[in-house]
Amino acid sequence: MGDSTSILRNLPDCSVDAVITDPPWLNFFDASLTRDARTFPVFKEVFRVMKFHTLCYIVIGFEDLPHYAGMERMLEDGKTEHVYGELERIGFSVSKTPLIWRKINALSRRGVKSWEYDRDFEIIVVAAKGSPVLTSQTRLSGVKEFKVVPSRSLIHPHEKPVELVKDILQDCSYEGNIILDPFAGSGVVGEACHEMKRKYILIERDKDRYDKIRQRLKKEK
Repeated sequence: MGDSTSILRNLPDCSVDAVITDPPWLNFFDASLTRDARTFPVFKEVFRVMKFHTLCYIVIGFEDLPHYAGMERMLEDGKTEHVYGELERIGFSVSKTPLIWRKINALSRRGVKSWEYDRDFEIIVVAAKGSPVLTSQTRLSGVKEFKVVPSRSLIHPHEKPVELVKDILQDCSYEGNIILDPFAGSGVVGEACHEMKRKYILIERDKDRYDKIRQRLKKEK
């Protein structure tokens, strides 16, 4: 439990095999889960502790995408230039297209105008340190379809389904690998790692959520 940047400084360089995380978003209905000045500095330490040729998956809100992954800007002469995002400035290579998690049977109208389509998906930025390869020999779709966690079962408002995390783990890691989640939230990454025989490091700064994670993982063991 504690601040991720401070805790990660105690980890050696190149010691983590993959990262799966869901940091605070720029806009979120819960103010305690809104991005602040402590969010981006964490990823500088994340980059340092990741082994070369490994992947980092980051679930983000729509407004966060240009801040993490950069964007193309049109100049007055008609040419374009790339505005670097925070991940690129740190040293990550960022996939041109994010992963899409399509939420089966879950349409959201939160923050949606009357003329806008319902939101039934979230985006996951995929960033690389070095030149990793996916574990699968076959080509993989950029759309992952999984049901949301039922509201009655949520222990965290950002909670992702364990099957989604397990699917990502299958793409980027092997049994015995060490997986990092510096914004642990619900602890779902730990549960998925336990089921997939991966080791894990979870960091959470909120005491109440930290306690719930420990309780969740104790049940898994």
